[in-house]
Amino acid sequence: LQSCQSLTELFQVVECFMARIFENSSGELYIYSSLRDVLDGRCEWNRDGAIQTHIHPDDCWALRRGRMTRFGRDEIGLTCEHVVDQPNQWNGQEYICIPIIAHGETIGLLHIRFSKETSLDAALFEETIMPFAVRCAEQISLAIANVKLHNELMDQSTKDALTGLWNRRHL
Repeated sequence: LQSCQSLTELFQVVECFMARIFENSSGELYIYSSLRDVLDGRCEWNRDGAIQTHIHPDDCWALRRGRMTRFGRDEIGLTCEHVVDQPNQWNGQEYICIPIIAHGETIGLLHIRFSKETSLDAALFEETIMPFAVRCAEQISLAIANVKLHNELMDQSTKDALTGLWNRRHL
């Protein structure tokens, strides 16, 4: 992830490795749009259908609360709207939503849905799966922040700050 030079590359790496890391799950990665009014679906893994192109921040309990949210058999049954909007994909499966936070700013959402065949033991989930998913989200957030910072610095070094025109470094 840290070697990626563009967001497109980064999303391909996330898609590839999340499918391997969480074999018995499916999921999506959403990133805030430039206007910060919606989250754009950027990549997905192990899914049968297409990713939602946009979701609203208010549609997810994790984004509202600013921390990871779990929906499952032992949890309170508050489902996220972005999951309910996909009834053919969801089917009451357990899932977690993890806000992607970098440099103190929420930049996206990691959503992982576990298959019904996977019986999640509460202790196993709390001790291994949840901390590992949170670590994955942290690594993804740092990689996204690094790529965005790199792109911003490249723009600042090749464009005039006042006019926005290309400068001699660009040429």
